Amino acid sequence: MVLYSGGSDSTLTAIRMGLRFERVLLVTFARRGLWGREHATIQAARLRRFFGDPGKFTLRFVGTDRLFRRVMYENYLRHLRRHGLLVASMCGLCKVSFHWRALILCLQTGIRHVADGAVRVANVYPEQNEKILLEPLRDLYRAFGIEYENPIYEEGERTESVLHEMRFHPTPVVKGTKRDLQMVCEQQVLYAMFLRVALRRWPFQEFERRMAAFYREKIAMVEAWTREWVERRGDSRLATLIED
Repeated sequence: MVLYSGGSDSTLTAIRMGLRFERVLLVTFARRGLWGREHATIQAARLRRFFGDPGKFTLRFVGTDRLFRRVMYENYLRHLRRHGLLVASMCGLCKVSFHWRALILCLQTGIRHVADGAVRVANVYPEQNEKILLEPLRDLYRAFGIEYENPIYEEGERTESVLHEMRFHPTPVVKGTKRDLQMVCEQQVLYAMFLRVALRRWPFQEFERRMAAFYREKIAMVEAWTREWVERRGDSRLATLIED
């Protein structure tokens, strides 16, 4: 499984996983505020043509509105008292809900390998930062017998060039142009505003430390609710939050 936005990073990840595995499930998550589903569809079709195999990649859209609300507002007042400003780190909380749904989907389908397009150069985002979320996410997936990896993590500055060298992209510059076909979040500006405040308040290492402590609590909640769901299925708190 590849968590797939249709952008250059997730597309290069999909290609790398396609070279290793016979079949790849591309999962694109949908919730209010996200748009551009057609971009993921176009890019998935390009991947199939690139490999010359119409069955190589399957694209699936999955809703996460209810999971996102749970991650965002679970024990909100307690987190607000303990972590203050960090409860406004919306992008990271959104990505926790994506990974939660990916974990559930793996358990539903038997998939045992998950990858995404996280890159080190974007490590101000929690889901692309080793200390804040990547290591805890690996531990979370591993707890349920699933391998989670970031196969292009050190290539973030070269992603577009690599895709061009592979002849997937016609030009070496794609991001920010009309060829940049990926899902877009209209609420990403909220995280940019959060960063402006947080990175003025703390040095980056302190920012990482505080964010890591906050997100460890969120991941612990995800693991506890998922274990309850595995053991009890229909009679669990998580069961009512799972959307298709």
